[in-house]
Amino acid sequence: MALKISTLCIGYGNPLRGDDAVGPMLAERLGERLAGRAGVRVISAHQLTPELAPLLAEAARVILLDAEAGVGAGVIRFRPVEPLAAPPEALAHQVTPGALAAAAAGLFGRAPELFVLGIGAGSTDLREGLTPAVAAALPPALDLLEDLIDNLVEWTPFEIQPAREAIAMHEHSLIEALIHRLEDLAREQGATRVVGVTVRLGLRSHFTPEHFREHYDRAALGTIAEGASVQCIMSDDPAADFADSILLESAELGLPD
Repeated sequence: MALKISTLCIGYGNPLRGDDAVGPMLAERLGERLAGRAGVRVISAHQLTPELAPLLAEAARVILLDAEAGVGAGVIRFRPVEPLAAPPEALAHQVTPGALAAAAAGLFGRAPELFVLGIGAGSTDLREGLTPAVAAALPPALDLLEDLIDNLVEWTPFEIQPAREAIAMHEHSLIEALIHRLEDLAREQGATRVVGVTVRLGLRSHFTPEHFREHYDRAALGTIAEGASVQCIMSDDPAADFADSILLESAELGLPD
């Protein structure tokens, strides 16, 4: 069979399941970057199905783009996938990467070099939008994909964590916004200081109560909120409006005598 495609990229996942949407998102953005690139094809799918087997058989190499389990949120992992020794006797509507490659070999006489570029998922709960760590991993993942396709980096397994700095910046911005909100409340009420603060920590905010208090104490230095007692309530609701951030539940203000 004549090869029509040098590199085929398939992004797959459920756009209504949080970080599971990262595969189709990568495919959409990569397709925009590589529009018109000879020998390269980028497609999206809800899941891997046997109907993709003839397309795999036409490609020299294939990169599957997916949310990755078993690694930290935002970690980018690139790894090869070996075809199964033989395709399953009955192909299900949804198949694994190895089974799909075996189907291409069994039905069409060849399987491509097959790889997965996955981004560690933080949450695949029923919701739209990516968690901060996964969203921060999109730009470097796109750069890596373009370098792989252009052969600027070797096609060997790797794992990187590009999102730590982005997560730290996200946490810092949440705390800064809270301090500004407390200063505004104190000013509106004519208060001289903030005595106590109660906050709810979103499930995907990356904060633990201890971690939050450390950030708060550091950010509040020299402000009207310095020295306040801090009570944290952990939320376990992935659908909460503040699941990716923090919610000011209440503030106790010190008023002048």
